[in-house]
Amino acid sequence: MDSLKHPHKAAVLAIRGLILSIDPRIKEEIKWNAPSFRIAEHFATFRLQPAPICQLVLHTGSKSSDRKLRISIPDPDGLLKWASPDRCIVTFSSGADAKAKSARMKAILKCWIDQAGVA
Repeated sequence: MDSLKHPHKAAVLAIRGLILSIDPRIKEEIKWNAPSFRIAEHFATFRLQPAPICQLVLHTGSKSSDRKLRISIPDPDGLLKWASPDRCIVTFSSGADAKAKSARMKAILKCWIDQAGVA
């Protein structure tokens, strides 16, 4: 993270810290030149390219699976943009935006981990 050069590095650091604080089992790895998070399986990966994109992709693991999950997350503020029933994206425009969304993101991430079968 020290070498990350990105216009929204403050957002990445804020959300990264939030994710790592949720559960002590969460581990961080770098995938596709961006932070990715897992317990038993990966469940969240940053999309940082092409800059200035700063998105967190929530998914159900890196391995293809026969299981068809339909995840349901309360999202009254419309933070989640669903790409499929088991994959969604949250976009951050700045460090301040990430901090403003942090309480809602914490609840979303906890629900995601519970439902995605990644623990």
